[in-house]
Amino acid sequence: MKKLLLILLALNLSCKSDINSNASGDSSGSIQKSLGKKIEITDQLEKYFLQDGIEQRNKELEDILSKADSNTSNALEDALNRKSRYSYRYDSVENEKNIIEAKSNREVFVTMQKNIQSYLSSPESEKAFVYPLQKSPKDVVLYLFKAVTSGEFSNLKYFNDPYLKDYSDAHTMFLMAAYLPEMNLISNKKAHRKFTELLAESENISIEVQNVRIEKNKAFVLTSLIDSTSTKGSKEFVIELVNRNEYWFFDGIRD
Repeated sequence: MKKLLLILLALNLSCKSDINSNASGDSSGSIQKSLGKKIEITDQLEKYFLQDGIEQRNKELEDILSKADSNTSNALEDALNRKSRYSYRYDSVENEKNIIEAKSNREVFVTMQKNIQSYLSSPESEKAFVYPLQKSPKDVVLYLFKAVTSGEFSNLKYFNDPYLKDYSDAHTMFLMAAYLPEMNLISNKKAHRKFTELLAESENISIEVQNVRIEKNKAFVLTSLIDSTSTKGSKEFVIELVNRNEYWFFDGIRD
């Protein structure tokens, strides 16, 4: 069970093409249909808190892009330098593979950077949207599980808390999945391979909401992941949600 929980916690390793080819469950069409029609609630939220949330979200995304920019640029430079300076000490085939990978990662980053900058400069990025199912904490949790195991991350941005200012690791990973799913393509090969292996097991996993406890504007959803191939029973964890104007948003995960 811990393996699938890692999928939820390590969304930044997700790769849509791998997920679609390996995961079972609803198709993208049925998942989109389950969401209902998108609703704008910008004017229903506190303008001050919403603006703070948007500014912090943008800062987090810019920080992630800045690190990826430096990493991909340095990796490409290192690969080229190693080939030119030490080619007599290293296998030329391996050198060439390293250069190809570094160039590919750099190209992915540049495209990703352009896409996110285009979005952040658009009017939609300054607005808040929700879906009807966000009225129910249980429905939110079930949808998030479907989205992760099917690779349909495009709507996750609407489940990110619009007021969020303090980002934990879980919040940052959720943000990356929602806005930067391509990060997987420039992540560590070993981590990517491990994630793909874990994801392949998702066809044996089902999710069950055991209980929903609501305190003021917080919901604590006790959830079980059930592996049909395991004899160890289910893995329980809690997904935390926060309410903004009667709609629920992701606020963390604990096991």
